[in-house]
Parts: sequence; structure tokens; C-alpha cells
Amino acid sequence: METRSGVCLLHSDRRADGAIGSCSYCASCRQEIAAAVRAVPPGVTPRECFAVALPGAGWRAPPGSGAAHWLAHELSAHPVHPHTRCAAGFAVRRADLLFGRRELIRELPRARDLWVDLDDELCGLVVKSASSESGDVEISIRGLLNVSGGAAVCDFYRDLHARGRFFR
Repeated sequence: METRSGVCLLHSDRRADGAIGSCSYCASCRQEIAAAVRAVPPGVTPRECFAVALPGAGWRAPPGSGAAHWLAHELSAHPVHPHTRCAAGFAVRRADLLFGRRELIRELPRARDLWVDLDDELCGLVVKSASSESGDVEISIRGLLNVSGGAAVCDFYRDLHARGRFFR
């Protein structure tokens, strides 16, 4: 994933003009990445690297809310397939975040477990999970759960209507 700082990650015959994260790119790639990022919805964060290379040539903003991309940066998660990474080298698809994890069945999540919604769009990181002696359960999830802004912490039952699945 990382390249020598003087060579473009995609074009080994071109000098790098700069880097995004640990990935170095030529001037042409950096211009195409910047153009793709201009098409990114305002709520996506981090937005400066939310672009994926097209097969052959060019860059585009990936579809979706950017929730998986944000979470990949939080977890330092890289994709299974290099063609599904952002310009900084992190995953942009939820499937890459779930690779190698198991779904929790009848088991409370713990901090750092992953939550995914049932509509295949949002995901987040469990920050708190506790059950009281009376049987009440509290689960808090941090993620890009609101398309209008940055990361927020939400209550699984109140804010997310207890919808979704957990993975460890």
C-alpha cells in the first residue's frame, strides 16, 4: 500500500507530486483526486481522501454516505482488495470492515465492536455497552450517523430504534 515517497502509487513511471496519508501520487492523480473529492457530499469525513481509483485511469467519489470510510480511518482498516481503497489507503466499503469478523448472536456487544444498520448504509463503533441488575441494556454507538454532520454518539435503542447487527 505504501509507496516510495518519490514515485506515484498508480504510475510507477511518474514522480510523486505529494502524498495523501501514506500514499504518494503524481500531479495528474492529485488533480483527479481533488476533482473527485469536490463531488463528495458535505457530511462525509474525512473528505480529502474520499476518492477511489477507476480501473485503467481516473478517480471518482465512491457512492454512499462515507460511514464505512470514516470507520476505516478510525480503525486504521485497509481493504482486502486494493482497488476499493480511498486515496489515503483505507477501506471505503463496509464489507471490507466486516471481513474476518463474526456476527454477534444473543450476546451483548463490547466497546470497539462494530454496528451495522439493516439498510446496508450506516455503520459505527460501539463505545459503551452495559446491562444493569434490573436487566436494562445501554448501548452507545459512535459513527457518521447523520448525513449533515460529523461523527456523533447515539443511543442504540432511542436513536437507532434497536435496528442493526453487531460484529466482533
